[in-house]
Amino acid sequence: MIEQTYKSKRVKVYQPPKTYYGSQNNVGTIARDTYQSTQRKITVDEYRRREKIVQELFQKCPYKAGDIVYPKKASEYEFFGPVKVLNIVDEYWRMGKDEEWPKTDYPLIVSFVPVTGESKDVTNCTVNFLTVNNEHMVSC
Repeated sequence: MIEQTYKSKRVKVYQPPKTYYGSQNNVGTIARDTYQSTQRKITVDEYRRREKIVQELFQKCPYKAGDIVYPKKASEYEFFGPVKVLNIVDEYWRMGKDEEWPKTDYPLIVSFVPVTGESKDVTNCTVNFLTVNNEHMVSC
């Protein structure tokens, strides 16, 4: 049996390479960085540096939103008791534009509320303010 093949008559349409959100070369990311940096009155490089710091702290955080955790210091544990984590900021643009950046480069990215007690005020803190293990519980 003899077979013969012919070139396809279909016209091939050029497909440009896809860009995904979140890549450094994406126009949307550059525009967002420029917009956020002008809103905060800082340079784009400083904005990206802060963004990187917040993302690294978020990745190193040992707990997540909804966890019951405890303050590390005994005096803070007596004041707050066990607390519930409400939110952890994962990107710098999610922080308030009027929020002051600390000189230590250790921002307040964790929001929590006490589980017990009368106070239901939301408090912001750094990642190292809270711990997963209750070190203040006395065992017999």
